This record gives sequence, structure tokens and C-alpha cells, in this order.
Amino acid sequence: MTMMMSSSSRGRAREGATYAITEEGRKGPTGLVCDWLEIWDYVGGGSFRGFVAESSNVDHERHMFVFLERPAIGSDLKPGLMSIIELASSPLFECSGLVLGLDRSLPQPEVQTLMRDLGWVGFSLVTLAAWTQGPAPLSSKWLFMAMDM
Repeated sequence: MTMMMSSSSRGRAREGATYAITEEGRKGPTGLVCDWLEIWDYVGGGSFRGFVAESSNVDHERHMFVFLERPAIGSDLKPGLMSIIELASSPLFECSGLVLGLDRSLPQPEVQTLMRDLGWVGFSLVTLAAWTQGPAPLSSKWLFMAMDM
């Protein structure tokens, strides 16, 4: 399903923050992934892919995972990230947290700058321990940062 949405915060639209979302509601084999999405940020020029996962704990918390790949890093991330944060906390997804996957193949100075900037917004480094049954796996492709909504 494709939706065109204007980003707004309690009735206040952000200037030019329009994006499209492609969503396919599928359950994964473990039942954790409940939505797939692709987001196009027409303001900043980036596109992002991700999914929404529901934890298997008693609270059934939902977290949106969004992957920042090389092409998205070269764009203006601010409008897109603001829209993603707003989207994750919206009634459409009702996520209690947002997890960003940073591409480890990016040059080290870019990753350090991005991590510092995301830290100012409220993101911190995390492992995937909260979403696995055993020890936390380490990804050779992604570095994960999360924030609570």
C-alpha cells in the first residue's frame, strides 16, 4: 500500500515535510516483524527502508527499524528523520522506540559525525539483545542507534 502523507505535529504542518510510505503488513516466521516500509523524503532527497518489529515480551512493545544506507547519508537527513520520528510515534504505528541502522561501510569520519549528531537528538548505541532470544548478534554491515519515543 502506498500513502502520501504530510508530516504534522498536532495540527502544525512542517514546511515541505512531505513523504511517501510503502507498507506491506506481513508477519515474519517468528512474529516479530509486523510492517515493512519504504520512505521517500522529497525534501531532503533521501529514501529509507525499514520495518516495525513487535517484541515478544508481555508489553508487546513496537520499535521501528530504519536503515540509513550510503545514498541517504549524502542527503539532508534532518527533514526525513523528523518525519520518521513523528511517523514512528503516530497512531499508525504506535512505536515506543526508533532504531537506526547506520551503514558500517561509510567512511569513519562520516560515521563519527553522524553518531555525534544523532546523540544530540537522543539516540544512543544499542545491541539487538532486546529482540533476540539468545546472545546479541553483532552485524558486520550495520551499527545500531536507538531512541525511546
